[in-house]
Amino acid sequence: MTSWETRAKDLYDEMEASVPVNLPIRKCYSLRDRADDIGELDELFDGIIANSSDVVEAIGEWYDTSVPTQELTPIAKSNQRIFFIKLGSRYRMARIGVAMKLLMTLSLGYMDIVTDFLVAKSYYDANEFNTAYATAGFAVLAITIQAIFTFFVYAKKSKRERFGRTGAALLGMAPLLEGANVWTGKEDGDLLVSGPAMYALMKACEIAFESIPESIIQVGGLLKQNYGDIKTIQVIGVISSIGAGAFIMTDGNFGFILSKYLQVPNDPYYRWVSKIGGWEKKRQMFGMFLINACYFSQFVFAMSLFGQAFGSRKPLFLLLGAELSFIYAYMGTMMWRLLTNGGIVYVTLGEIAKKEHYLSFGTGMAVYVTSL
Repeated sequence: MTSWETRAKDLYDEMEASVPVNLPIRKCYSLRDRADDIGELDELFDGIIANSSDVVEAIGEWYDTSVPTQELTPIAKSNQRIFFIKLGSRYRMARIGVAMKLLMTLSLGYMDIVTDFLVAKSYYDANEFNTAYATAGFAVLAITIQAIFTFFVYAKKSKRERFGRTGAALLGMAPLLEGANVWTGKEDGDLLVSGPAMYALMKACEIAFESIPESIIQVGGLLKQNYGDIKTIQVIGVISSIGAGAFIMTDGNFGFILSKYLQVPNDPYYRWVSKIGGWEKKRQMFGMFLINACYFSQFVFAMSLFGQAFGSRKPLFLLLGAELSFIYAYMGTMMWRLLTNGGIVYVTLGEIAKKEHYLSFGTGMAVYVTSL
């Protein structure tokens, strides 16, 4: 058997001996092990599933012909066979989940960047030069900071890879590339920081230097205009900035809930049974997205109204303090811990919290953030 098959069999034996077979157990192991497992899973399950529309049948046949079961009791053999079938099915869903996350990151990220520059152009055409320059400036600032971090983090790599990654970051690709590394369990020891920490850094830059300040500036610009002068692209720009920020928060919130309330293992391949279907998971994640978008909007509009009421100079320092408080409170407690331990990597495979869990958590965070 391959090392992955051996590890899976050993884990199953441990699970069978220590807990009822219908309950999940926590099994933490390094990202390097996860990366090795994924490589072997690629070879193992891709070959099994590739030519079959029935995953259960294909993996069942593989188990019957390839896994030694002479020392197992009939009940243990039956349970282990089910375990491998679940494992293969979850692996296929993991790959779908990774693809969807990459698609969401790409679409929301670039939609935010494109609309920012279109909004800046609309304000420039309306002779609102300060708002136009600030809107475009923060978009450029966020991408530039991501590129600078990338340049230093990849210092030990070859010049080709270092400058290639930096160039990709200048094109707004850093969150996508670093996210792909994290979501597939890859880790590179030559980087100055770990892959998950790098991804957390990219997302922190995105929300701190782009989503929050741009949303506040653009909402402030809308509040100063007459209703008839507001352009559609300006409204879309605000919505896209808030949506991008809410998506980042949803990843963090959902992973936090899974870890805090249900103690879901970080490694999805060793989940025993997932009792909730894919549509239910999407529905609950969408609910959390709406909650995050709502209290992110509250924060943005509150700060914009504050600036409108008290002028532009003195509130800048208060705005900076409030923004940093928001960032440290949110990113420190949600994103950093979750991203560095892999807790949000495979949200689509974990048990889903009950409605009251994420509603109470979202409400609590909303009250906390709006009270800063």
